[in-house]
Formats: sequence, C-alpha cells, structure tokens
Amino acid sequence: MGRRTLQFLTALILSLAVVTPVVAAPTFTDVPESNIFYDDIEWLSVMEITQGCNPPVNDLYCPNDYVTRGQMAAFLVRALGLTNNGGGDHFTDDDGSVFESSIDKLYTAGITQGCNPPTNDHYCPNSYVTRGQMAAFLVRAICLTDDGGGDHFTDDDGSVFESSIDKLYTAGITMGCNPPTNDHYCPNDNVTRGQMAAFLRRGLDHAPPKVTGVVATTNGPDEIAVFWDASSHLDVDHYNVWRSYAPGSPKTPIVNPWVGPEPTTGDRWWVVVDGLWDPGYECFQVSAVDIAGQEGPRSSEACFDFVPGAPSQVTGVTVGTGGGSGEAYISWTPNPEWDVDHYDVWYSEFPGGFYNYESEIDGNVRDGSNRVYYLDWPVDQTVGKTCYKIAAVDQSGNEGALSGETCFSAP
Repeated sequence: MGRRTLQFLTALILSLAVVTPVVAAPTFTDVPESNIFYDDIEWLSVMEITQGCNPPVNDLYCPNDYVTRGQMAAFLVRALGLTNNGGGDHFTDDDGSVFESSIDKLYTAGITQGCNPPTNDHYCPNSYVTRGQMAAFLVRAICLTDDGGGDHFTDDDGSVFESSIDKLYTAGITMGCNPPTNDHYCPNDNVTRGQMAAFLRRGLDHAPPKVTGVVATTNGPDEIAVFWDASSHLDVDHYNVWRSYAPGSPKTPIVNPWVGPEPTTGDRWWVVVDGLWDPGYECFQVSAVDIAGQEGPRSSEACFDFVPGAPSQVTGVTVGTGGGSGEAYISWTPNPEWDVDHYDVWYSEFPGGFYNYESEIDGNVRDGSNRVYYLDWPVDQTVGKTCYKIAAVDQSGNEGALSGETCFSAP
C-alpha cells in the first residue's frame, strides 16, 4: 500500500470516527430528553451556570422547584461572569446566606435594587422569584431598551414590571403563559427552575463569535490542512468548514470535516486530502456552531499558502553600477522562504519621497548569492538620488514588508 493511499484511508477512518453519532446521557437524572426544558437545562450545565440541586452528588436539577431570589442571584452572577461585590454587605437580611456574595455582585452590577422599596435594605433571598421579577432581572442584566410599543399582554396592566415584560416580549425571550393565545404573561406566578433555564437561555445564548486565525497550508505530502483558533465560547458543538476554488467566490460546505483535537481545547484543523496545490486558490472559511444549532459568522477568507503568512522583510539591498558596460543595478539578499515567487521593486526619485511600483522580478534572478535587477538605462547617477525598496511576494500573492530605503551610490 502506497503512502498516499495510506494517508487517505487514515483520514477517512478518522473522519468517520468523528461523525459517528454519540448519544450523550442526560446530565441530570430528573431531566430526561422528554422534558420540555431538557435543551435549556443542558445548556445551563454546559455553560457552568448550574451544578445541580443536591450537592455534593449534584445528579439532580429539580426542574419543578421554584427559584428563590438567592438562587437567581447565583445563576445570573455565573451567567454574566460578575466578579465585583462593591465592598459587600449591601443588604441586612442576607448575612450568613450562601448566596450573600452573589447578591452583593448582583447589586453592584445594578441588576437588583432590593425587595422593600423605598428603603431597599432587604434582598429577600429566600422569597421565590415571580415572572414579573424575572423580567426585571433579565432586562437589567442584558440591557434591553425596546418595548416594541408596549401593552403586549392583557394581565400586566398597572404592574410595576409591565415595561420590563414588554421589553422581554419584544426581545423574543417570552411568548406568554397561556398558549396558544398567549395574551397573558402571568406576572405574579412563581418561576420554576425549568422555566428559569429557558428564560436565561433565550436571553443569553448568543451565536458563537467569529472564528479567527484561519490558515490553509500543507499538512504533509498531498494534504492541505485548515487551522483556526479554538473558540472560547463554552457551548460550541462543532465547526463548519467552507471551500471555494477561487478567492472571493461563493463557498460550499465541506461534508463531515475531520476536526480535531478535542472540543474547547487547542486549535482545530480539517485535512484536505489530495488538494489541488494551487497557491492563492482553494480558499476556506470556518464558522462555529453551538449546541443549539446557532451558527456564528464565518471567518475571514484564508487561501492556500505553502508557507503561511507574508514573506519576511528583504535585507541587504544595494544600488550601484557594475558589469562590463557599467549597468546600474539593485542587489539584495535572497529571501530564505522556499515559496517566494518573485520580488516587487519600488522606487522614488529622491530620498523619503513617494514610492512608485517599478517592476516584478522573477525570484530566481541571481548573481552569485544575491538577487540582482538591472535598471533601465540611462538612470540618474547622482549619489543619494533614485532610491529603491524591495519586497518578496510568495506564490499565494502575499507581499512581505518593504525593505529599508537604499539610494543610488557611486561605484
């Protein structure tokens, strides 16, 4: 069996291994897949917003239990990554509560004012959260401002939470509490832990951010590998890889890409076996997809490049005269990168002046150990005038940084 065939079979086996469905067991034994809030609660667990309701075992979630205001503080603090407690001890009725630190952080973030206006020196950590209060918590937490014209429900007229409820509806975080009519919000009903998971996920589960660091290069004989930075989004489920055969062209998705290493660690890659090996073509984009199926924006386009990135800056540039007929020339040290295709020559009519593109010079033009470009005759041979800069360009069309300025000197 040839090496190329072996590589293909290896890639195929690994690809099939990745796409074989694996049915994960539910995180909590009291939330089976049949539970209406299963996906929401699983998301809450993946995002490390909940550990469970029966420590230290924590194999239960208690989806039908009502949420207390203390628990709500903990959920929101973990979901939002709040760390500042503003010095602590903002309320008099939470001393000794396991949730006191979270309550202080929630207060400092401006998400709660208290439960006994206008004094508001109490938080009421053991009271249950109502649907009206949940609306206020979320509106402040994610800074919702649009009420969509207001008055979306008939049972919250006069409620202190009506404005927050309307903003929650407009943001698509609630539909109502009496389907299919859904003209009621039930602002005074207590919120269950299952319902709370749905509220939080709708309000906070955004699509993954744009993938960065995409590079398409070689991964061994007859292979192209697409690399990218691992997403920091905790609930990324997989990545989509998109391909075209010309820069800027519409891309089609790759079916079942071989993606590794393990999710949420390191960089990812997808191996293209038997690529066309055409530098500057075979272009790729990558997007992250979360466990809810939300796809983030695609990355910037990255086209195949033998040596990723632009060539290094050209050095050793000299400008003078030489040869039997006294030709004027530019000489520079060869760029060591093996995928350099050519060099661009730029010139100015005086030091520090505006530089114009002069010519593209084959990368193999050489005189001994240096590249040499013979200038058109005649040239201005005044010392210190007619200045040049050189840049290396690789086979993918990436131009490196221009060299330092070098001006004509006497022989």
